[in-house]
Amino acid sequence: MTVQSDKDAIDLAFTKGVSGTGEANRGEGLFDLYDRVRTKQGQLHAWSGNVRARTYGSSWHHDSLDVPYEGTIIYARWTPAATQRTR
Repeated sequence: MTVQSDKDAIDLAFTKGVSGTGEANRGEGLFDLYDRVRTKQGQLHAWSGNVRARTYGSSWHHDSLDVPYEGTIIYARWTPAATQRTR
């Protein structure tokens, strides 16, 4: 897999089985976060380089940043009602 842009890097980071370590059985963490947030109908945001990616449900949206962010931020949220257990 070749990363051509910051958008590609974010997309790959949340892809199941893709890991920066290259070790076997890795690459589940960010995908698991994405899947849990999607299941709870929450929102997931990631900023890295010149891209902000956000998802509502299973659709990713990407925006270009005027000023690149050096590093990466990942932010997830959902409402408390979305996590309540049914009885």
